Amino acid sequence: MRRHAEAALVVFGSALLVCSASAAPRNPGGPGPLNVLDFGAHGDGSTDDSAAIQKAIDEAQDPSAARGAVAGNPVMGRAVYFPSGTYLVNRTVTVARVHSPATTRPVRLFGDGMKQSLLLAGKEMDAVLRFDGQAPGSGGAAGLMTNGHIVENLWVSGAGLANYSVAAPAITRSQVRFSMFTDARVAGLALGFGWINEVTQCFFKGNLIGLYLDNAINSVNVLDCNFESNVGVGIIVNSGAMVRVEGSEFESQGGPAMIVNSVRALTVRSNYFEANNMQANITSKFKFVDVPSGEDEG
Repeated sequence: MRRHAEAALVVFGSALLVCSASAAPRNPGGPGPLNVLDFGAHGDGSTDDSAAIQKAIDEAQDPSAARGAVAGNPVMGRAVYFPSGTYLVNRTVTVARVHSPATTRPVRLFGDGMKQSLLLAGKEMDAVLRFDGQAPGSGGAAGLMTNGHIVENLWVSGAGLANYSVAAPAITRSQVRFSMFTDARVAGLALGFGWINEVTQCFFKGNLIGLYLDNAINSVNVLDCNFESNVGVGIIVNSGAMVRVEGSEFESQGGPAMIVNSVRALTVRSNYFEANNMQANITSKFKFVDVPSGEDEG
């Protein structure tokens, strides 16, 4: 990786150090973040932590004042904290759709850093982490979208077992930052129908597709990210209205750095490209890519 890329990693590291300084105490009864260890997670890389993580997320999204609600904040749920460790996930962990804070709250999922807090697929599955939602035309409606979530300082790995490290078929007004997505069979991060989403200072490696944007994606900013040695493509924009890719690095993809099939307004500015395979047979390799995640997963 060249000098400018090393500098970017230093920026990542600095950001992680700042964020890690606010590590959550183990205080399940208080108003602060919920620690997954208090819900039975082990973080030892061998125990299935799926149920414990799901329980923590469900509690964080509960709108009742005694559980998920943040004091003085009628909109956000509680944050869920993953201390340093490897959390084995043997079944998809789901963040419930949010279309009304009175029924389900948006959450912030955060760890100690993209190389410290790892969610690792342990069995074949659709996605390690899935933000539930349905877009128009897929049996749902705009009201079934999910919104307002934050993912930061986490590493989510498909481990060659999951189709997606993180999948969000219909999501809006959400942020993914300082996180890493690796080794997914289809895409490290897949964002479907939605608007005003931001992916900032994230790292994508070893996926067939690093970042997949699909289904009339609208106003997505991809800022200061690294796409390194993905098996196929760094970014695919399958359809969209406004997409901005800025300050990012694309190095050693097995296919092209980017594929843009249909977008009305695309901004690609101040990016770095090196050793990507522009001659790859993209027609046969990516013809199956048409939806970000299965809608009927149980």
